[in-house]
Amino acid sequence: GHGTHTYSDGAKYEGEFKDGQPQGQGIFAKPDGTKYVGEFKDGKFCGQGTHTYSDGAKYEGEFKDGQPQGQGTIIFAEGGKYVGEFKEFKPWNAIEYDKDGNIIGRCINGEMK
Repeated sequence: GHGTHTYSDGAKYEGEFKDGQPQGQGIFAKPDGTKYVGEFKDGKFCGQGTHTYSDGAKYEGEFKDGQPQGQGTIIFAEGGKYVGEFKEFKPWNAIEYDKDGNIIGRCINGEMK
């Protein structure tokens, strides 16, 4: 079903539930401004989503087991970004751009080039 749950640390989830866990589409927000909007599976971020961090950075793309995993883009607060494949929140095969859109680096199999 659909509902809202507030956690003891002040975090709040609003969306679909299955067996008492977030499942399906939902929004998870923490008091520090961290927010995730997207798909959940077994209470974890899983599938397509957008995670905005308290420092202003934002990841848009695929998640697995609560971590950015798969194709996505992370945009930093100052405007730079990584675009490509991520594994456990780390760029795996990605291109790094500065705030003006210039390529400033490449990550191949987890190593910056």
